[in-house]
Amino acid sequence: MLAWLNPVSAQAQDATQPQIIIEETASKVPAPEELGLTPRACSVALPEWATPAEQLVWGEICNTGQADVAVWTPDACAQSGATAEDMAPWALSRQFMTLILTDPAFVAVRPSVGVALGCAFIPVLDLRERRLAGPLRIQASTLDFVGLSDARIDGSLSFDGSHIRREIGGFRMRVDGPLRLIEARVDGPARFQDAAISGFANLGGAQVTGTLDFERAEIGKSLFLRNGAEFADVNLSTAKVAKELDASDAAFAGTLFAQELEVGGTLRLSNSRFEDQVSLTNARIGGTLNAQGAAFAARLSAFNIDVGGSMYLRRGASFDEVNLLGAQIAGTLETDGSRFTGRLRAQRIQIGGALTLRRGAHFADIDISSAHVGGSVDASGAAFDGLFRADQLSTPNNVFLRGSTFAGDVNLVGVDVDGHLQLQGSRFEGLVNVTEADVGSLLLWRFQRAAENATPGGDVVWGPQAALLLRNARTGSLQARMVGAEDNWHRDDGSRLPTDLNGFSYAQLGGFSAGAEVDLARVDTPPLIDWVAQSVAPGMERDDGYRPQPYRALETALTNMGADAAARQVAFARLKHRSATRLTAKLWSSPLRWTGQVLTRGFDRVLQFTVGFGVYPARAFYWFFALVIAGAVIARKAGQFKRASRMDCFWYSLENAIPLIEPSEDHKVSHAEPWVRSFFHFQKVFGFLLASVLIGSLTLGG
Repeated sequence: MLAWLNPVSAQAQDATQPQIIIEETASKVPAPEELGLTPRACSVALPEWATPAEQLVWGEICNTGQADVAVWTPDACAQSGATAEDMAPWALSRQFMTLILTDPAFVAVRPSVGVALGCAFIPVLDLRERRLAGPLRIQASTLDFVGLSDARIDGSLSFDGSHIRREIGGFRMRVDGPLRLIEARVDGPARFQDAAISGFANLGGAQVTGTLDFERAEIGKSLFLRNGAEFADVNLSTAKVAKELDASDAAFAGTLFAQELEVGGTLRLSNSRFEDQVSLTNARIGGTLNAQGAAFAARLSAFNIDVGGSMYLRRGASFDEVNLLGAQIAGTLETDGSRFTGRLRAQRIQIGGALTLRRGAHFADIDISSAHVGGSVDASGAAFDGLFRADQLSTPNNVFLRGSTFAGDVNLVGVDVDGHLQLQGSRFEGLVNVTEADVGSLLLWRFQRAAENATPGGDVVWGPQAALLLRNARTGSLQARMVGAEDNWHRDDGSRLPTDLNGFSYAQLGGFSAGAEVDLARVDTPPLIDWVAQSVAPGMERDDGYRPQPYRALETALTNMGADAAARQVAFARLKHRSATRLTAKLWSSPLRWTGQVLTRGFDRVLQFTVGFGVYPARAFYWFFALVIAGAVIARKAGQFKRASRMDCFWYSLENAIPLIEPSEDHKVSHAEPWVRSFFHFQKVFGFLLASVLIGSLTLGG
């Protein structure tokens, strides 16, 4: 006897009928006549066309409101495997079911407004455009066709454990309570388009081989498609579910359409398998979308989805192509530990919390361009087989690309990261493009701490084809190994990492980790200059054109760190680089231009050796002092100053070397020796030039 039946009914049957013991048969259900059963009396009798089975069932319903055929023959239950021919003697006809469920006389005589049937065989249940005054439960029964279109059920509707061998149609039906098909089996479509169900709809453990259609349906509570349920195509487009939609631990062999689906609470797809496309385009989920552990063999389309909570695509879930373009997620988006064999598209996604792509997650191509993430973007400990695109990504927090492997290119063009952009501990095989990025700090290395659960450290690793573009990028600090055999500017094969530093600006070097090993003010300057000089765009050589900005950026950073002497060395190297790139014209094609460039380079040499391009103006005083001393020595040997003191010779030389000072009357002499006259003429000219070079270098040399 079925669990939901009233025990009073069984007792009443025992009091009026003998206990029947039937031997099990492989393929035959005994007819009512063979059992010698007598129907219970009822004040409203069935018409003459009623069969013995219908008489028995009505007798029970008239007296108790429910009838369980399993009391007379358990082989009639849906699970018995009996054929339609075997169950024919127990068939409840269409007109019988319509009569007892809707005729006012039969409804009035029932002891309860609802009707419950168990283990019945109903070839056709047609209640289209009918109204039932109370709940209807048909459990563990066999039905060929169920028609409920435009029906009104004043209570619950249940087909738990039943087998519907053709289809169930419930277009526009109204159910004032829950709809239940728990553990039911439908060998065709189950159509509930435009249905209104005030309670929950539970298809837990059900099997539907045709389309399950809830398009435009409204469910007042929750929808359950869980607990081992199996479906082909499922249509939830524009449906409205007031509370949660639970499709976890189920199997979907066909397409799941859920465009513009509205769910007031959580949408659960966890641990389910989806063999075909799943579409959640423009869906609105009030709570969390949980697909952890699920398997998506085809595309998951969820562009423009709106999720009021978090979206979990984590814990070993597997996906083919995923489209989250334009999605809005109020909480976090987590993909930890999952595998994406196709492209993950999430352009223009808006995430209120964090975006996590970590802990063993595996991706093909991933595109999160123009995304905004309120929390951190964490791609630590993951594997990326293809292109990683995050251009124009913005976050007020951090972006962690640490401890991962990137087999393809990484595009971070124009990212806006208020916190850290961390690359340490990761391996990059292709181009890492950080052009026009604006980040709080850029980390290529971090001190490796031994503490358990510490932040991943170590060096970034560049593969043999890797390159780094930092053109016009901006960062508050650059944390990297700048010098030594294990610096961060060489590939793992020992070759120099092609790095474009044009326009790259940073306030300081190091400073994120503690310790003297990152105090760049105490590091030799030549390796830093070599870093700037060697860091050119892929395909360029060291002196292919004048590139002042990388030198100026290093000067600024060293000045900010208090390393003024090192900053001057970098400035001197910059001007040497300018001089080395002066000569670009060819004599035979542009002789005038070539001549001008040669003369300019010559002037550069004068500036270099006299005042260090203006970076070391004190050198001019050294040259001037040497010039004055030389003049004093020569004057001492001249005939006019043979009897003069050494100091007189010195003052004479000094006054003669300074072009703006008029010599005293005593020093206005004419030397008889031609070589002495020539020297002091040279001294005047060179002193003038030296002063001019000094002034010019201080104003124009930089």
